[in-house]
Amino acid sequence: MFEMFKRRQTLPTDAGAAGPHTPASRRLNDVVERRWKTELGSFEDLNRDLGSFIEANFEACEPVLKMAYAYARRTAAAGLFFQGSIQQNAVKHVQDIFEGLQRLTGQTIAFQREAALQATEIVRSYVPGLTSDHEAVLLNYAREGVTALELASNRALGFEIDDLEEDPVSIDTCVALINRVFEVSTALGMSLRPAVDPKRQIRLIDVVEKTNQAKLGAFASMCEDVRSSAESFRGDNILFSSAGYALILGSCGAYVAGGVHPKLISDYSGIAKTLMADIGSDPETHQICKEQAFALASTYVSKLTPRAAEIIIEMGLKLDVLANAGESRLTADEVASRAERVARTGTA
Repeated sequence: MFEMFKRRQTLPTDAGAAGPHTPASRRLNDVVERRWKTELGSFEDLNRDLGSFIEANFEACEPVLKMAYAYARRTAAAGLFFQGSIQQNAVKHVQDIFEGLQRLTGQTIAFQREAALQATEIVRSYVPGLTSDHEAVLLNYAREGVTALELASNRALGFEIDDLEEDPVSIDTCVALINRVFEVSTALGMSLRPAVDPKRQIRLIDVVEKTNQAKLGAFASMCEDVRSSAESFRGDNILFSSAGYALILGSCGAYVAGGVHPKLISDYSGIAKTLMADIGSDPETHQICKEQAFALASTYVSKLTPRAAEIIIEMGLKLDVLANAGESRLTADEVASRAERVARTGTA
């Protein structure tokens, strides 16, 4: 039932997600001048060209270009670290800049979506072979301190260490190594990416403040609170993605209670895809995010269980309702109880 969220999607431009992406807008890929052609490769070229651009244009630069610069430079730094060109403290410095610009430029979902989209455009123009999943893996490895050389030492990959004699490791070899990770992890039914330690993560429940009382009940209130708390996420992929799951659960919960237009589901699904864009398709990471979303939801709906939450999402995405014909709208606890009964008996 979560299949639609297990692969990174193209960032949507759905109705209601108004932002600066218009034909008349300046875009990062159009304004950054290509000056560098270094021996270190495209990640370093991108990094230097971005640095030259922001140094010359920071004061007069539109906020969305500043944020797009931060997204793109974060990817460039992750790639350079994986190649073995820079140390992890340099990655941390770039991440600090990223978080600082997020606080400075704006936190709305539409704004961050547009900035990320512009960053994707310029990264792809420098490194055409880099897919969304590759990018997500690079960011993960940079956080965990894993380089291409260290990864290739994993015997389960069957990757020839001799292929990594280059210094730094070429981008083509890095991509080939990540592709090998995908192949082996799929064949073995396991993840070979660095594990995400939930104890090191700030949890969604720690940053979402309960300030809204939605007319549609507790599930809808959770959705509003998650959106209101977006400024606290600060580019943390686990928090953003956990928020995406929470929005799906909340909107589905409000819908299956009865009396809500299906557009609620489609609107929140579009937002959720954007929030979950940076965690790729790793099932372990998705499970952590699902657990964080449930932990938050259970503070709004006391009778909610994990299997009831699964039923609520499954029914919501199918546009089914738990309320019987002619019945008034269900409360959040009634939704949870009926979903639990469906999970247990197959009938409401």
